[in-house]
Parts: sequence; C-alpha cells; structure tokens
Amino acid sequence: MARRKAFEKEFQEAVAGKNKNRPEAKDKSPLSIWSEIAETQNEIRKVYYESILFSPPQSFNSTAFRLAADLNTYALVNETDPKRAADLTKFIEQKHYPVSQVETGFLSAHFKEANKYLGMNDAYVSAVLKHGNPDVAAANLLKKTKMYDQSFRKELLEKGPKAITTSNDPLLLLTKDAAKRHETARKKLEQLNARMAALRTRLSLMMYDAYGTRIPPDATFSLRFADGVVKAYNYNGTKAPVFTTFYGLYDRFYSFEQKYPWNLPEKWKNPPEDLLKEPVNFVSTNDIIGGNSGSPMINRNREVVGLIFDGNMESLPGNYIYLPESNRTVSVHAGGILAGMKYIYKAERIVNELLR
Repeated sequence: MARRKAFEKEFQEAVAGKNKNRPEAKDKSPLSIWSEIAETQNEIRKVYYESILFSPPQSFNSTAFRLAADLNTYALVNETDPKRAADLTKFIEQKHYPVSQVETGFLSAHFKEANKYLGMNDAYVSAVLKHGNPDVAAANLLKKTKMYDQSFRKELLEKGPKAITTSNDPLLLLTKDAAKRHETARKKLEQLNARMAALRTRLSLMMYDAYGTRIPPDATFSLRFADGVVKAYNYNGTKAPVFTTFYGLYDRFYSFEQKYPWNLPEKWKNPPEDLLKEPVNFVSTNDIIGGNSGSPMINRNREVVGLIFDGNMESLPGNYIYLPESNRTVSVHAGGILAGMKYIYKAERIVNELLR
C-alpha cells in the first residue's frame, strides 16, 4: 500500500507539472480527476448492493427466485424493451426446472445477505421476515410458490403483465419490489460505469502523457505478450522448487490412503519409473491475471513449453500491485503433457509427431 501511495503521489506531481503551463489548466485542475473518480465510486457503492442482491441470475442460484423475479421484470420491460422481454421469456418458458435439494439453502442465504446489507428496516427485508426467519421464510415460500409449475408460468405470460403484477403467488409478490429496485439500480449502474470508463480513459491518457511507454497498459482483451523467467521463491518456511514432478502425485495418493479426492484412476496406479521424475507444473515470474488460463508459455526459441492455468497464492495481490519476490504464474509443463501421453495413454503417434 505504501508503494501504491508513493506512486500515486509521484503520478499526480507529474500530471501537475505537465499541465501547469496549459491555458485550459487554469479553468479546471487536471488533478480534479481523482476527486471525480472518488465521487463516482461513492455513487456506485450506493446502488451496488441492490444491483447484486436483486439480480435474478445471481440470487444465490435459487431458480424459483429467478423465475419470479424474471416474471416481474418481464412485466416491467415488456412494452419498453421488447427484445429483453423476449430473452426473459425464453428462460421463463423452459419446459421443466427440477426442485433442487439446495434451493432452500440458496434462498435462505439470499435473505440473510439482504438482511446484512440492507438492514431489518428495509421494505424488502421486512416483507421476507413476515414469513419467518430467513431459513423458515425460504422453506415456506418455496413450499407455497407455483414457480416450478410450467403451465402456471406460461398462463401468466399469455395473460400479460397485469396478470403477473396482480398474482397472489407469494414469491411473485415478494420479488415485485425486488425487480423494480434491481431495474433502477441496473440503469443507474450503467450510467455510472460509463462515466467511470470515461474517467479511466482520461487517466490512462494522462499516465501515457506522463510516462510514455515506460509503464505497460492494462489488459484490454487484445493480443499481448508478458515476459518472465522461471524462478523459485521462498514458501512456507522453505523454498518452492521451479517445477513439481509426478512423484508428488503419488505421494498424495498414498499419504491420503488412496481416498478421494486424492484417489487415482486404475490406469495411473502402476506407473513406470521413467514417468515419476518427469515435470508436471512449473512457476515463472510472468504477471498473470484472470483470463490468462490456457495461454501458451513460449521460450526464447519460440517453442511452446507449457500452458498457463493459475497463479500461486502469493500472486493474489497482483490485481493491485505486482510483487516480484513471490508472485508466480503456474503452468502445466509441456514435458508432463508428453510424459502422460507416452507412459500412461500410449499415444506414441502423437508424441512422435510433437517431437519432430
């Protein structure tokens, strides 16, 4: 955090220095962008919880809640946004939704989160608690609702928005307010996110103006290359090696008495000795972020030597700041892939083709 604060101070000083002689700088300080970002972020906080809590696809995976909320949303947007209404209809009209054993738990978790973030005095939370505590309310509502009845949902759609808004189904009644609040929060969040995107663009241009190409740009979903070296790091009082071997796989298998989740398929239980010393995964100093998984790891000779799939625990702060001492990318080693095909799956033709 100290390093980030120091850099931000340096960046602001660089921006101020670059703009002090510009005529437009007299009207509005270029440093005002930081307060604009803070203000926008505060506005996002005000609607964020409602946008998440009442979002039908995310409501802790409760299918019944989503169906009820989607029906209410359909009633709200049917005339103003026909395309969105049609998309909602596809989900609502699907043939059958089995009653999952975990539905009650999902819905209860949603109610508990609403209570935690909105408070007991909130209208939605008060409506929930009329049915009992979150666990009881979830059980009661799922027992009484007709959301799992396809013919009931279809009938409501055929009769139109008024039939939905006047239905006495308990889950439809409960989610009516939730759907309205989600729509309001969603629209507000769209505006705020658009404003934030514009502010970030301005900030990026200011950074380029101050530092040029000395600082690499953020990921933009475009093709990019990140360099690094294969390097060990200090780990849990010892040193993490640069690569692991198949020995580790069998150590877990026998150490945990061959039980799940460390058990192995029959094909893997009697490996040849040559397999055991082959590498499985390796670490490098490449800066990894979400979305990198599956990317090829290429050496200086332009040979694919692995596939990136994760970062180590120490890489978690990488979303905020890269720490080269212990931040590592984890990749499947190409040698391990070849060894599996050669010694276990006997895919000789593919191995020979790859080694040409």
